[in-house]
Amino acid sequence: MKVIFLDIDGVLNSAQFCAEIKDKRLTMQKIEREIDKKPLLMLKRIVNETGARIVVTSSMRKEPTFKDFKEYVSHEGIRIHDVTLDFGDSGMHRGEEIREWIQKHKEELEEYVILDDDTFEDFGEELMAHLVQPSMWTTRGLEQNHADQAITLLGKIKEPIRYIKIGGSTNE
Repeated sequence: MKVIFLDIDGVLNSAQFCAEIKDKRLTMQKIEREIDKKPLLMLKRIVNETGARIVVTSSMRKEPTFKDFKEYVSHEGIRIHDVTLDFGDSGMHRGEEIREWIQKHKEELEEYVILDDDTFEDFGEELMAHLVQPSMWTTRGLEQNHADQAITLLGKIKEPIRYIKIGGSTNE
């Protein structure tokens, strides 16, 4: 199993997005004010091209709006597989939370990538090597170059084997 450890703020939204929707905020549902469809399409591309599953690391996983988030992305064709455990302190233990999930699923885990606009002291070299880091302030969250980097780290889905006939028989 390939996994995307997903933060939400700064990955699926940005300061630019918030500025663009400023005048429309009152007419939008709360979850629409938090998720920019452009980065969401990049996330969908990563999932489609790699077959990766999404594990949410964002502090949003602890909020009542998380149910709305899951429903919203589901309508966009993205399924949330799991969430990391919450070790408290507003994400200050995000590296530990990710490591705990990896340890618990090590038998089935093939590869992983971390999509997060922040780095945490407990990430260490191992997790940093798997980090793809959009910026909330200088990009529009998850962009094509980030998606390309994540796909490279995870590896694309292999093409199905095509059988050809050799001398009248099927090569299986």
